[in-house]
Amino acid sequence: MMPRAGGMFGGWRGRTFEEAALMLEGGCLCGAARYAVRDKFRYALNCHCGQCRRATGAAFKPFAGIERQ
Repeated sequence: MMPRAGGMFGGWRGRTFEEAALMLEGGCLCGAARYAVRDKFRYALNCHCGQCRRATGAAFKPFAGIERQ
């Protein structure tokens, strides 16, 4: 799922456009896992190892790291 502003975690209600644009939201296809984080990544990368390719069924697996609150 592509990250997007607004959406399932409250949408625009109570947030300015700039605040909503800084939130990344997503989850798995079945809906069991959801997330919402501020767009302040420490790092972002794509792993191309065989294990990540098998786990995702894709040519790479994206990773991103953020600070815990």
